[in-house]
Amino acid sequence: MLDTLQIKDPLAGRDVQIVVQVGAGTGPREARRVLVAVGEVDHPPVLQSGTFGEMGTLIAEGWMRYADQVRSHAHNAAEAEATPQESLLASAPALGAPPRAAQETPATQIASILDLF
Repeated sequence: MLDTLQIKDPLAGRDVQIVVQVGAGTGPREARRVLVAVGEVDHPPVLQSGTFGEMGTLIAEGWMRYADQVRSHAHNAAEAEATPQESLLASAPALGAPPRAAQETPATQIASILDLF
């Protein structure tokens, strides 16, 4: 017999908000339009839209999409952290002499700005 596949939920231990907005309508409740937002405070949510009758599926899909987004951000952050700082500096363009404007005095900067008028 095969063991159950264990997948770590990247949203475990996080407060995730699910907000459902139901649009006005005169038809049956199952046909009313809904907008489902899944996310955390201070982070952009994942949005799903459909009908009231599809709400369970929309929430499940939104949860999975938001979990993928969190997993992707965590992977990118870990990858950036694992990159040695020396290799980042080596790949950066060489800095030459400071631009001429940085060498000018405030008086010459103001004069050059006034020349534009």
